[in-house]
Amino acid sequence: MCAPTASRTATAASWAPASAARSCRRRAWPPPSSWPAAALRCRRPPPAASPPTSRPVTRLPHERPHSPRDRRRSRSLRSDPAARTASAWLRPADAPPFQTPERSRLGPFAGPLLPRTATCGRTMDPVMKHPGYAVSRRTILSGSGALLAGAALWPRPLQAASAPYELVAGTGRQRLAFDGAERLARTWCYNGTVPGPLLRYRVGDRLDVAFTNRLPEPTSVHWHGLRPPNAMDGAAPLTQPPVAPGETMAYTFDLNDAGTFWYHTHFRSFNQQDRGLYGVLVVDEAEPPAVDRDLVLVLDDWVVDAAGRVSQTFGAIHEWAHAGRLGNVVTMNNADDIRLPVRAGERLRLRLVNVANAQVFALAFSGHETVVIAEDGEPVPPRRQSDVEPLVLAPGQRVDVILDATAAPGSEHAINGLTLTGEISFGRVVYAGEAAPEGRSGGPVVPLAPNARPTLDLEGARRIPLAMEGGAMGRMRGAVLGGTMMNMRELVSNGRVWALNGVAGDMAEPLVTLKGGETVIVEMTNDTAFPHAMHLHGMHFREVEREGRTVTDAPWRDTVLMGAGERVVIAFAGEGPGRWMFHCHMIEHMAGGMMTFVEVEEA
Repeated sequence: MCAPTASRTATAASWAPASAARSCRRRAWPPPSSWPAAALRCRRPPPAASPPTSRPVTRLPHERPHSPRDRRRSRSLRSDPAARTASAWLRPADAPPFQTPERSRLGPFAGPLLPRTATCGRTMDPVMKHPGYAVSRRTILSGSGALLAGAALWPRPLQAASAPYELVAGTGRQRLAFDGAERLARTWCYNGTVPGPLLRYRVGDRLDVAFTNRLPEPTSVHWHGLRPPNAMDGAAPLTQPPVAPGETMAYTFDLNDAGTFWYHTHFRSFNQQDRGLYGVLVVDEAEPPAVDRDLVLVLDDWVVDAAGRVSQTFGAIHEWAHAGRLGNVVTMNNADDIRLPVRAGERLRLRLVNVANAQVFALAFSGHETVVIAEDGEPVPPRRQSDVEPLVLAPGQRVDVILDATAAPGSEHAINGLTLTGEISFGRVVYAGEAAPEGRSGGPVVPLAPNARPTLDLEGARRIPLAMEGGAMGRMRGAVLGGTMMNMRELVSNGRVWALNGVAGDMAEPLVTLKGGETVIVEMTNDTAFPHAMHLHGMHFREVEREGRTVTDAPWRDTVLMGAGERVVIAFAGEGPGRWMFHCHMIEHMAGGMMTFVEVEEA
């Protein structure tokens, strides 16, 4: 029943389920065919396509046809080297042709596997309400609970100004439409919106933000991917005390890197970030690429209960010990079925940002080639990807792409996706109106100017091991916490289920201490059953080896995705002095002990 399929040319993600091969004979949840490695072994024709206008049957979490054992298996991940050099998971060689343009090209089975009738917000026309965020007809409304106009929902981007910009964290009510009914959900938000206001600058500007905490508990703001002075990094309590309720803190530093970044809470993040405390920060290049529109697309997931409410059950140890808090509703700009209007002939710059606590997204724009121009805010040589080569984003990662609108006016094209919990559809690209008479599509894609990065001395670098252990189905029997060796029962009672080098998030000693300008090589081994997205504050690194194979000319990144059982080697050089966090950006994993820090001393 299971046999290898022919390999193709596209590169697939390596986060395949550990149980994929042995699940071929029984339809577990989600179907193993929706995973990259599994499709290399399972050859099944897809079912007949549904009419383009039909909606899939909604299954709420308690209705999912799976056993707890199947669910554990489906979230258990490990590396599959074959998946990196094959694309049969996108469409098996022996599968029948796709019968409609709406059919997913991210797996041989049709239709999303997660509920798609859960929608957020009031009904809006499918048009762009803001030049930064792409707004759909379904949007989240935050603040006092009143309906907000599109212009208020997506505030004007912040430009450099003489007075500090006031950023306020507070509680709010979010209008959520689920299965045709509207309800109010409780959120925490910046300036009354989820995501927070789009902060936009030009490279060389100075960020000057007066942050006020109006939450019932302390918090902070981390500037993800930027390189501020250590005291401005926002990683409480390592780099600053958390901002207490009612207090204000000034964040001020120069923006020397252009790119797509984001800001979010960094104190009790497993709770605060998932409630909505995040926003996007864009630093424009001195000479931005010639595009017709520059849009931000925020990817997130939500845990919605059977009554259509956003679940408030944060901090469950089961989520911490497994893949993290994975939502049953996946959104792009707060819409589970976005309509992205374009005009034929346009050239768009799309800035994709994964703000989810733990979810990994792979997505592709049906009928459209994309050109990757930046990853994690760092320019890369333009790399063309077809509509069956997915863009993969781990939590915290960003990808900038150029998309040329080359299809016919009036047509619609699916935005297909794959997550750790199944196959989905984000929505559609909709060709509205007549063709753009002076659109920029079809021209050459000029590489972006690189940001200044240090020179790596790989020959003389120290090599530091980093062993990841713990979690469900792991082999860890104990770890150090508070200077004391504890067994697993004691660790769990203290909220710890993961460890790095045998230390469960103690934060007493650095992983490594290095001088400014000194290069270190960190050899990371994921000895767990789950993927991890390792994020380094204040610096960027380069991948130099993966699974024993040398990696050359890898891009500079601040977050790297590792599959279960995988070994990845990175190199970076010390930059700004101070203590810089290094942790898994599956937020529940960080909270459960998968965190350490790097100490940089003056050169």
